[in-house]
Amino acid sequence: MHHGPRVALGRKSVVMAGAPKAAPGMDWRFAPEGDDAALIYGGAKGGDVKLMLACAHKSGSVSIGQPVADLPEGAHAMTLVSGSVRSTDEGVVQAAPSNPDLQVLTIKLNTMAPIVQAFETRGWISVPNGSDRLVHMVPHAGNRAVHQFFAFCE
Repeated sequence: MHHGPRVALGRKSVVMAGAPKAAPGMDWRFAPEGDDAALIYGGAKGGDVKLMLACAHKSGSVSIGQPVADLPEGAHAMTLVSGSVRSTDEGVVQAAPSNPDLQVLTIKLNTMAPIVQAFETRGWISVPNGSDRLVHMVPHAGNRAVHQFFAFCE
């Protein structure tokens, strides 16, 4: 099947043309722990986390957390964009399980939700940064963390 133009990036991964470029020093990390798993986008050494996803094994649902400091002032809704798919969902602000000092806005979505499906298919997702620009969270070539996470959750 042909899904539009493709551009080969290295020998291991093929990404849709028009995908944003991966940010230097930032990438997705898959972190399974027993019956739960996390997918974290942040700095290579584990800092500067921009987005966290979590699920229970084969649960069919996913929690998505975004640090409050990265949200437009006073926002209590999270907007996610992947290609032409956009979703905005009301969330709950709470302390991150891994870091009680970090406040995150958290939403819970079914893995069949259009934005989750778009993220799984494309392998990258974007969030608005408070102005009209989007912050793109794109894996580096060969990174299979997004695929591994969704395979674990569904």
